[in-house]
Amino acid sequence: MITFSNLTKEKIDTAPLLELGENVLKGEGIKNSEEICCVFTDNVHIQDLNSEYRNRDFPTDVLAFSFTEGVGSDFREHLLGDIYISVDMARENAKRFKVSLSSEIKLLFIHGLLHLLNYEDKEGRAKQKMDEKTKHYLSLRY
Repeated sequence: MITFSNLTKEKIDTAPLLELGENVLKGEGIKNSEEICCVFTDNVHIQDLNSEYRNRDFPTDVLAFSFTEGVGSDFREHLLGDIYISVDMARENAKRFKVSLSSEIKLLFIHGLLHLLNYEDKEGRAKQKMDEKTKHYLSLRY
């Protein structure tokens, strides 16, 4: 189950994101019983999270926090994790890449989901694989 929480004043249509997320999970062989929360926030909040959890004191576009790893993960059955998307950064990215805000949010949502599914984007083959997955799921039209 995917839920959305919008902490911003921006109107975000989550229906296409829900469909997209369900198709990504299905495509990756994940059961529908997994719980994911996607939070739309601003640069101030995401910078706080980035600083606290990644020791990077600047805003970023998307953060994913997996509940399937680390201390206590055995007790979090069916909780896949949380995705935080900075709507401020998404807007900046959309302008820079000349795409709509909704298209950029879809890309960031997929990116976060793939991180929750243990895909990495640091370098080499792992980054290439994640990029290919992202392009594939974006091409399915939502």
